[in-house]
Amino acid sequence: MRKAILPHALAALLLRCCIVFAVAFVERHPTLTAFAYTDIDYTIFSDGALLSFQGGSPFDRRTYRYTPYLADLLSFLVDPSDPGDPLGVRGKLLFCLADVACGLLIYRILLQTSERGAALSTTNMFWLYNPLAVNICTRGSAEALLPLLPVLLTVALLLRKERGPSHLLLAGLCHGVSVHGKIYPVIYSIAYLVHISPRSLHPGRGQSFVSLLAPRRLLAIFFQPAALLFTAASLLTFAFLTYTAHVSHPLFLPNGLLYHLGRVDHRHNYSPFFYPIYLLYPAPGEPASAMLKLLSGLSFVPQVLLLLHTSLSLAAGDLCFAMFLQSFMFVALNKVVTGQYLTWYLALLPLCAARIAWRPMVPRLALVGAAMVGWLCCAGMLELRAEPWFRAVFAMSLAVMCANVHAFVGFCQCYKGIEGGRAGGGEDGGVARRTRSKKKL
Repeated sequence: MRKAILPHALAALLLRCCIVFAVAFVERHPTLTAFAYTDIDYTIFSDGALLSFQGGSPFDRRTYRYTPYLADLLSFLVDPSDPGDPLGVRGKLLFCLADVACGLLIYRILLQTSERGAALSTTNMFWLYNPLAVNICTRGSAEALLPLLPVLLTVALLLRKERGPSHLLLAGLCHGVSVHGKIYPVIYSIAYLVHISPRSLHPGRGQSFVSLLAPRRLLAIFFQPAALLFTAASLLTFAFLTYTAHVSHPLFLPNGLLYHLGRVDHRHNYSPFFYPIYLLYPAPGEPASAMLKLLSGLSFVPQVLLLLHTSLSLAAGDLCFAMFLQSFMFVALNKVVTGQYLTWYLALLPLCAARIAWRPMVPRLALVGAAMVGWLCCAGMLELRAEPWFRAVFAMSLAVMCANVHAFVGFCQCYKGIEGGRAGGGEDGGVARRTRSKKKL
């Protein structure tokens, strides 16, 4: 680890800590502000940690929707003498440490995959000083600790220049932990397997999507020794953690794991699906309607197709860019989109930023920003002032989705490719050719 990054890491951590303590001071004096900065999830974490500390189950807190191991971890930070605020700022400080650790890990991955050592710290600053990343962790969200840290550890292990069986085992373990902690990292599974496949199975230039789906090729990718080792480690880790969590907390499966597969939110949701979900949302005690279940299922179709395409066509040569595109479109097309979800792809962006032509992307990203500002204005009228702005919020949600799709196309068109095969680790991890300055999927 180069010493140049350490002052920035310390400065980023100090910035986060100052915000945490400043917020704690302001929130102890309600007359100073009418709005709460701390995320409601942090209150849920705090209640779950206190229940775990007392020997109970965090799922006794009705809206606890996370792995019980998070509550067990946070229980070490509980102050039982303050039942009104048992975690205090200690949980937030842990999340801030995890967030800065993500920045250090991003820097480490960049050192492994790039020759531009002088520019690495500049690229990495995008995460350490990213206002959204700072906001998410200081509000008390566990995104950096639960999914992002194990996802980045998996990537770091798979991109090692000398990748051996032990690295595949550790990578599989990290992937299992990430999927158990927050189920969405399962979308990277095929990309990981394609990346560690032998070079003879990598796609050719201009190969069609249909040919990428050839059964013989897929069987060769999924059943080659490295893939079997990685898959076994992932499945066993996920199964062990999930089984033990279910045995000790029977409500974990319905409330902490399966809940997220069928989750439907009609508030605090950037997705245009929020409006039909709101119209079809069942009354308390009633089962979900067939139309709502159909809508929930159909929302996965475009996501699955895009995940297959990016995994099979890009992951072999550029794992980081493939994962970035997957995260970006998975979030953009998901039926539930919150601010925390944006960190899923922002944490991966520094790993492939040098391979994107940014000047043509500026107007597209400006359009995304303008659409999100418009959504926030309309949503503020709906949620803060209780004005009936549902249709306006729905229109802006459609604008956000369209702007994101427009940006996704731009990323594909502005992708410059890999120089010299340095973006892939291991014996078979790279691409040994230069691609054109604009590469279309």
